[in-house]
Amino acid sequence: MKALIREVPEAFAPLLVLCEDNPRDETLQLERELILRAAVPEPVRSELLAVALTVGARYFSRDLLYEFFRKELEMVKGSGIVEEWVNEAAERAAAKAAEGARTAEARDMLLMVLRQKFGVLSPRAVSVVQAADQQSCHRMLSRVVAGETLQELGLD
Repeated sequence: MKALIREVPEAFAPLLVLCEDNPRDETLQLERELILRAAVPEPVRSELLAVALTVGARYFSRDLLYEFFRKELEMVKGSGIVEEWVNEAAERAAAKAAEGARTAEARDMLLMVLRQKFGVLSPRAVSVVQAADQQSCHRMLSRVVAGETLQELGLD
């Protein structure tokens, strides 16, 4: 198999671990060697290493991958695909934080209106509101404005 693997075009090198039922460290080492000796521009090599790490993560521990690719990690950090993943993760985190802020704002608004209309709220009512999502808070707020009681809102 070694001789056969060494003839694999560099573009397929990051996928070698997929060719075995139980990939071994040796296969990972061959991937790395093929990628590093490939006659391709540095950005392409970075992308190939990034793919090898990504596919390898399905079969090998993070620590093992770190050891195999320790010298190449800086190169991988600059790959376009890794930058895209980092940017996408940052965007998802920002969207989640913004959603969380909007939900907290909706909860605060609902609690303020409930307190203005009904006075002191029971711990259960506060806990139900604090556990509600943004849409539930908006629905309850509309119902409070329409004149429903704490009992009708399920908060009593």
